[in-house]
Amino acid sequence: MASPDGRFYAVAEYRTYWSFIPRFQLGSALDSPGFVTVFTSDGIPCGRTSLPMLQDFAHLQSSADAAEIPFVAQWNLHKRTVHPRE
Repeated sequence: MASPDGRFYAVAEYRTYWSFIPRFQLGSALDSPGFVTVFTSDGIPCGRTSLPMLQDFAHLQSSADAAEIPFVAQWNLHKRTVHPRE
C-alpha cells in the first residue's frame, strides 16, 4: 500500500507456519498475526511493528509526515520511527 503522494509505502507479512494451523472457518487467514513495515520510496525502513491480525493492515492511514493503524501503531515518517500502541 503506497501513500497518496508516493513518498512512502507499507508491506504486510506473516509467518508461513500460520498457514498450516487449522482454522475454524475457511478464509480466515486474515485473522493471523503478522507484521507491517513502512518504507520510504527509496526503500529505507521507517519501522516495523506487529499486527494482531493481518486484516488490520487495511486500516492504514497516511499523511505527509505520518502513517497510522488506529490502536496498533503510529509512524513518524520524517524521523523514520514507529511507536506501537499498547
